[in-house]
Amino acid sequence: MPKQQPMTMEELLALPPAIDIPTAGKAIGVSRGRAYQMVKNDEWPFDDIPVLKIGKRFKIPTAALLKYLGVQPHNGHTTAATSDGGSSNTSAMRRPIDPERWYRLRPSGEVVIGAEILRRRAARGES
Repeated sequence: MPKQQPMTMEELLALPPAIDIPTAGKAIGVSRGRAYQMVKNDEWPFDDIPVLKIGKRFKIPTAALLKYLGVQPHNGHTTAATSDGGSSNTSAMRRPIDPERWYRLRPSGEVVIGAEILRRRAARGES
């Protein structure tokens, strides 16, 4: 069986405030089954990442997971820790824009199709 590939920075930044066990497993690079096994057997090795039981479901706070992985929000932008202890600005890494979906822009409230957002970003030299 191939090893689970960890999430990309873009995927990590798009996570909701709390995630399920399989998603947390993918973020840290372990299989769905292994992630559930670690939680079930009280073997979750990440002291800085709590496992919350909500009803019958388990949830992981995304903020704790991102902090553990060295990805931290900073002034509305996201930074990733570098090997020298500094950080690199990754604010250009945003949620993927679907060219065929409609979006409401803030603060103007303008409604535009995703292709227009991508065109505007390209015109500004952003990716």
